Amino acid sequence: MNLTLQQIINTNKNGNIYGTCLLPDGKMVFSSSTNIFKSGTITVLNANGSLSFEVKLPSSFDVTYITEDNTLAVSSGSSGQCISIIDMQNQKVKKTIHVNGFIYGIIFNESKLIYSGRLQGIQMINPNDKTRSNIVEGEMPKDCYISTFGDKFVHTNPNENTVKCYDLQGQLHWTFQDKSVLQTPAGISVDNSGNVYVVGRKSNNLIMISPDGKQQRQLLSLNEGLSKRCAIHFSKERNMLIVATKIEKVFLYSVN
Repeated sequence: MNLTLQQIINTNKNGNIYGTCLLPDGKMVFSSSTNIFKSGTITVLNANGSLSFEVKLPSSFDVTYITEDNTLAVSSGSSGQCISIIDMQNQKVKKTIHVNGFIYGIIFNESKLIYSGRLQGIQMINPNDKTRSNIVEGEMPKDCYISTFGDKFVHTNPNENTVKCYDLQGQLHWTFQDKSVLQTPAGISVDNSGNVYVVGRKSNNLIMISPDGKQQRQLLSLNEGLSKRCAIHFSKERNMLIVATKIEKVFLYSVN
């Protein structure tokens, strides 16, 4: 597995980037907030890096693309208790789904949104009828990111320096923990083969974990500009990985 750098983009953001996703048409989406989460912005860039549009929110943390209706779902982080649904065509908030607690990592998976609730565990919600179910009970850490592949999902725990894999019934399949290669894990994503990509915020690197959680390999390090918090997303349609550092700089890699 190799990463080939295709593009470096400066987003010129005043706030910190916490979430990102790469859309099937090549557009890039970034969720940013101020240091104290008093305001949030969703920025959509065209494939060439030019601005498509922005939407202001009271707060924002992570973002995911809902393929069914061409919308974005944005989690509110530490200053809100909601999911904002943004219409890509109208370029504005379509609706707001209120939840009972702060939420961080969020991902769309087969008509449902799966998200990490600060005190509610890993939750799954239907964005259309708002029915909700609990997948993993118990308190989750702040800044927990999440990604899915097939009938499984993975999430980071920066407090424990772990990556955990569950099925959608809440059964734990594996736990990866190795502080010599991964410290304070942040953004996470999964490719078409089930390989897990995760950024170490303190270790300043990007590693790939095998689908069974038993092997790992470092792909990027501080030498490639991975400093501070990073958000990542693997585009299964484009076979590309987007890596966003906390402030401004974004890297786009082809994966082969």
